[in-house]
Amino acid sequence: MSTGRALMVRRATVPAAAEAAYLAMAAELRRLAALRGAHRWLFRRPGDGGTFLEFHEGPAGMLGALSSDERALEHRFAALAEHAAGADEVWDEVTL
Repeated sequence: MSTGRALMVRRATVPAAAEAAYLAMAAELRRLAALRGAHRWLFRRPGDGGTFLEFHEGPAGMLGALSSDERALEHRFAALAEHAAGADEVWDEVTL
């Protein structure tokens, strides 16, 4: 049973030359998400500095409801990394 929250998970590979910009944009996207009641987390794979898991959590149906500024930043952020086809997975929260 869904409680109205959703989680998007995406695996990203970031070239070393783009990592500083990627991390800076991730921080800004996290700040913007918080303004609308959503959350973003970024995890790095140990021993493989260029591999990350991106998490975006918020109200179900609202993960894509970004401001124009946030959407433009998200587009630039995604362009810095390589994502496998179909890399975005959306999960619904379950009430226990």
